[in-house]
Amino acid sequence: MIAALVDFVRPLVTDDRPRHNDGRSLNGQFRVAHGSNQERLRLFENPVLEWLSRDSPVTLMAFWLPAACAALGAGLWLGIDPVAAAGWTVVTVLVWSLFEYVAHRFLYHARLRSGWGKRLIFITHGCHHADPDDPMRNVMPLSVSIPTGLMLFGLDCLLLQPPERFWTAGVFALSYAAYDVTHWRAHQRAGRSAIARYLRRHHMRHHYGREGTNFGVSSPLWDIVFGTFASSDRTESGG
Repeated sequence: MIAALVDFVRPLVTDDRPRHNDGRSLNGQFRVAHGSNQERLRLFENPVLEWLSRDSPVTLMAFWLPAACAALGAGLWLGIDPVAAAGWTVVTVLVWSLFEYVAHRFLYHARLRSGWGKRLIFITHGCHHADPDDPMRNVMPLSVSIPTGLMLFGLDCLLLQPPERFWTAGVFALSYAAYDVTHWRAHQRAGRSAIARYLRRHHMRHHYGREGTNFGVSSPLWDIVFGTFASSDRTESGG
């Protein structure tokens, strides 16, 4: 359990005992603010690092949409078979959805014992639980998503031939962009479609009341498969 709390005024990395002004514990791991604070949580004293830790969906799409289109175009230019492209698209979307689930459940919510380990988890994801409605921390910043994408593309290069590696990289990038926009909308917009409203309720159950469930954001598929699904029915208490 994090012994320290979080301060919405002082940067986390320069505070030996970060504090928080809201008292509800999230599974003994994070502390939650329910939108009552007007000041946003600051992680870094250095303004450049703080700027690099925040991003918007506009910036996200400005980078990842052209990157995805370029990768898909490269796959087509290198002659990927249309039937193979369709098959790899389905496989890649499923792989992304599993990656999304595993990363959220086992990395972002990892229970590290050391003080720095707990602080790392808080900087990586706990800050989002502490201030879930901060619009600039509802998407992964490019300072993190670009290096991560390059590492995954390197793995793609080891496993697949050029046409397939570029095609799957493009589909994976589009899937990631769709996930992060879905996540941003879940926190910032009520949603007009039935699917958008359902995904919002599904994710809010993870934040408010049942933090050990509903790790999938863009789909409940793997929550159902691995037994971490919690109903987002409004009639249930705690949602």
